[in-house]
Amino acid sequence: MTISGFRCSLSMKLGVVAICCAAAATFMITPPADAQIRWLNGPSEIAHQLAPEQLEQRLTEIAEHNEARRVLVRLNAPITNQDKAFFANAGLNLLQYVGDNAYFAAIDRNVLESEKLAFSNQLASVEPVHHEWKLHPDLADGIIQPWSIVGEHMVARSENGKAEPDERPRFEFEADVAVYVNFHADVDLDIEGANTIRKMGGEVRSLVRSTNMIVVHLPASRIE
Repeated sequence: MTISGFRCSLSMKLGVVAICCAAAATFMITPPADAQIRWLNGPSEIAHQLAPEQLEQRLTEIAEHNEARRVLVRLNAPITNQDKAFFANAGLNLLQYVGDNAYFAAIDRNVLESEKLAFSNQLASVEPVHHEWKLHPDLADGIIQPWSIVGEHMVARSENGKAEPDERPRFEFEADVAVYVNFHADVDLDIEGANTIRKMGGEVRSLVRSTNMIVVHLPASRIE
């Protein structure tokens, strides 16, 4: 663990969808061949029809305990713009479509009507967005490709992750890596997105507004 600055998990920050090597940007989802979504990293999401009571409970629990309050929702059938407006008015804002009638979505707990959503006969399942889905397989395995390294910097490290008053840290070089960080559609790249990157010790190189993505140079230890 580095001593200088703070360290936390970039992929768990509020708006991040996916983190990929900048020279090999690969979206994190493969087209579904059946009733599931196959992610390039992490376990596949299997469709399970939840009872309305289960849906209501899950929506309420996620809204109360999940900091990001972003979820993967599966619908029973394709929907119209009117249906999307119904969900939004009940506190569930649909974001990116990921295939097989499933969407990333954001829960607005200030207006959430869990019972109304659960008994609408339109929701099949709701689950939190899993950490593993967000990382490119190489990055999830701790593999930094040589062509993605753009520089290095000196860091001070301690044995137990926290410097003691009488401890002499060891200094070593750490790689800076070029990555794409893809944010959810409701994240403002200029404010929330860029601030997230800077708090992680990263450098914003360019913004790709068409896909709500930032090209970043980031210390290797912050990619997790």
